[in-house]
Amino acid sequence: MRIDSAGTIWKMSYFRGVPKGEEFHCNGNRWKKQSTRTARLVSPARLAGPVFYFRATTVCESAYKESNNGL
Repeated sequence: MRIDSAGTIWKMSYFRGVPKGEEFHCNGNRWKKQSTRTARLVSPARLAGPVFYFRATTVCESAYKESNNGL
């Protein structure tokens, strides 16, 4: 995990560990996972739209969402 200058906590994981529908960062771009093997390019806006295949072991970063689980 890392914390950026804005205080956001980022977790590192493999593409296979990113939940479907979640946005993540990879290779300097922002993506939205669509299936177990594909993601749609979200940012930069001028390139947004295309869908690309990812390897299950591609390293990705996503914002850490804390869960209390009722504790």
